[in-house]
Formats: sequence, C-alpha cells, structure tokens
Amino acid sequence: MATVSTVGAGGDYGLGRAGFGPQSGLSLGAGRPGGGGTITGIQVPATIQQVCSYVDRHYAKALTVRHLAALSGLSPFHFIRAFRAHAGQTPHRYVRARRIARAQELLVTTPMPITEICDAVGFQSLGSFSALFRRVTGETPAAYRAKRRRSPHIPGCFVRMYRADR
Repeated sequence: MATVSTVGAGGDYGLGRAGFGPQSGLSLGAGRPGGGGTITGIQVPATIQQVCSYVDRHYAKALTVRHLAALSGLSPFHFIRAFRAHAGQTPHRYVRARRIARAQELLVTTPMPITEICDAVGFQSLGSFSALFRRVTGETPAAYRAKRRRSPHIPGCFVRMYRADR
C-alpha cells in the first residue's frame, strides 16, 4: 500500500488472518501492565496492540494509515513496517479482513439486506464489497448467506396453533 488513502476494498488476502484466534495463527497474549502482549511469540509494543484494538472497535469508520500511525505515535511508513512485523499483514489488509469477517457474521445472523451490511462494515461501494467478498470466500454475499443461514427454530406448538387450514 503506497498511498495514505482510506482503507477500503481491493487486493487479495487470506481470510485466515482475519482476526485473532486459533484458526488465524495469531493470538493476543495478556502481556505485562504497561507493556505489549505477544503475537505469535513476538513481543508487541503496546501501541501496535492498541491500534489493533482500535481497528477492531472502529472498523466501520473510514480509517487511514496516517490516522492509525498517529494513534501509535509513529510515522506512517514506520507504522506500516512495525504493524506488518507484529501482525503478519499490513494495516490495510487487517482492516479489510476485519470488515469481511464482520460481514460474514452479519450475513448469517441477521436479515439485513446486503447493501446495508456493506455500509455497516465500512465499504463505500457494493460492487467493491461483493468483489472482495467473493475473492476471499469464493462465494458472493448472497450465496454465502443462502448456504449458511439456518431457518429459525419454531416450536411445534406454535406451528399447530397457526395452521393455515383453520
């Protein structure tokens, strides 16, 4: 990422690095008071970890590398190098991965239209969201939802109560 523009869609990356957890290969350690935690065994400065937390909370906003670097107190170029060294991906890719992961969750758990989900997770364009989503998951947002969405469980007593033949 050569420019300091709004982080949005475009480019490809592996969703396995979408966040922190056992499937991602990244884990946040508790760390020491006032110090950083660990990501895959490397000591992380508290500022980079704080930026990751900030991105996790504010992924839907227009985030720029310049703004994230200012939060860490580093120059944008040093911040990108430090972030990549500690998180395994650039800030731009990290933000996109967080947005796609949240979109996947919303597609499966809510009845929100795809256009609203696109806006809710911080993408500016439905086209770029759909293209990136398909590149990451191998499916369009609608196909992803259709495959994974479960119909709600309705107890039998309600079904019998509202039969259509009455």
